[in-house]
Amino acid sequence: MKKWNLVLSLLVALCVMFFAIRYNVNNSTSTSPSTCTVRYTSVKGNIQLHTIVYFFFNSHAKKGEIILDGEIYNQDLFISNLHRKISFQYHMDMNNISLTSEQYEKMNEDDTDDVNLKDHLSPFYLVNHKSTNISIQKQGPNAYIFYEGPIPLFYCLTK
Repeated sequence: MKKWNLVLSLLVALCVMFFAIRYNVNNSTSTSPSTCTVRYTSVKGNIQLHTIVYFFFNSHAKKGEIILDGEIYNQDLFISNLHRKISFQYHMDMNNISLTSEQYEKMNEDDTDDVNLKDHLSPFYLVNHKSTNISIQKQGPNAYIFYEGPIPLFYCLTK
């Protein structure tokens, strides 16, 4: 009886592993990532933005979140912390994604004035109900390039 339980347990474990591998393979062939982490640096004049951008896409709800976590510098002198969350809706057509911001939230740790961000980020990241169009091009099993028009914005590695 114990051998039968052991065999049954191993069979169930193998089935679960097979399902998990198949699920992962099916998702990895998708044209868009479900999560993505990007290091982003922008320099305009003396002001520098150094941030990590976290993208989260929920394909069933057609919603997502972007988290910006970084710092602002003026000529290499620290100015402020940046920590924002942008909730959005999206529509996907082939490799093009149309994003519309729903809620823009400045987190407690964020002491950055929006004036310092206007030259570095589009209004989509700074104002509620703003739209942007992003094209996504797959670059292998775990990599994507995000474009806004012809300009590449991010090289994205998924986890």
